[in-house]
Amino acid sequence: MATQSLDLEFEFEFEFEFEFEFEFEFEFEFKEASAAFKTTSSERRKTACFFTRVEARTESTAQRRSLRL
Repeated sequence: MATQSLDLEFEFEFEFEFEFEFEFEFEFEFKEASAAFKTTSSERRKTACFFTRVEARTESTAQRRSLRL
């Protein structure tokens, strides 16, 4: 029975850590996106490339974490 409560505790910590990281990155992207509307088209393309990289990194991090479970 003690093992089950330990697993539950670990799962809660994992979910909290993931939610926090996701919210932080989303907020950061949102601020950057609002700034992108005031820029030239070439700068906007650079910003879009940056967003794609961040999204890909977030996905791979999520996959790594799910594999650890």
